[in-house]
Amino acid sequence: MCLALALFLSVIQSGISFYLLRKQAIAHSDALSERIVHTLSTDINDYVERLDRQLDTVYSYPAILAELNAGAQTKAATPACALLAQTPFFRYMRSIRIYNRPHTMRSLYARSTARGQESMDIYAEEDAAAIYDYIENETAPFRVFCVESDSGEAILRVVKRIYQDKGYTFAGYIVCDIQPMALREYVANCAVSPHQYVWISTLNDHSCYLSMKKDDGVLALMNGNTWKSSDSRMVRGNFYLSSDVGEYGIIVTLFTEEIELRNNCRKILTILGVEAMCWCSFARPLPERSAGLCAFA
Repeated sequence: MCLALALFLSVIQSGISFYLLRKQAIAHSDALSERIVHTLSTDINDYVERLDRQLDTVYSYPAILAELNAGAQTKAATPACALLAQTPFFRYMRSIRIYNRPHTMRSLYARSTARGQESMDIYAEEDAAAIYDYIENETAPFRVFCVESDSGEAILRVVKRIYQDKGYTFAGYIVCDIQPMALREYVANCAVSPHQYVWISTLNDHSCYLSMKKDDGVLALMNGNTWKSSDSRMVRGNFYLSSDVGEYGIIVTLFTEEIELRNNCRKILTILGVEAMCWCSFARPLPERSAGLCAFA
């Protein structure tokens, strides 16, 4: 009877210890994830802010602004090409379009790698409704969207408003499609674990995968938005953390597989074990430790 009671208490104690250990491992992952997500959000927002400033180059071409809403409907590549070629900062750009206020495309230029893969007009695509709503109903000067190209690849689409009359008249907007590789460099610099994955989401409910390592299960979870419906930060034993919506409409999500939590448990257990051994060593009576030292000598 006593043996059964002792065994039962041992099982209860083990369960409580495992629960506390897992809770501590989740807290550790939470703190680490918050640091990574904060760093990524800052880096990505800095990138977009620099892009926003670089697109101000359009104001160096007064002829473009003057003819933006003219009666002619020519779609010359020259203005967009000149804007695209201003700086190596645009090396990840696939294409650039310039629209006037009535949503008519006035200029288009696509790099050779994107030609034949891009629709001539974004309003021929299903994802264009979110951009139209943004232009018509919002006042933010710059916004980022995740969209799917004609080839099925997820890309970033940034939209910047163009103004005339020293900023008083909204004349049109620039639409740039950018390869996700532009942001994957920031993910690599954060030195995330092989069991962690990063993607960004935008206000049009689309996501763009940024991790170099591909995982079909994670991609299905990202595209299915299952993680958004969770009441906690856990999904099927995995851990995730999302940032708040940034200034440009970007949400950064870091997804950590359950195996990483188990690894954290092992690390914490190892540390506790070492601390326990040290404590037991120094908690022995002084004569016993002295005898041990003499025997060692």
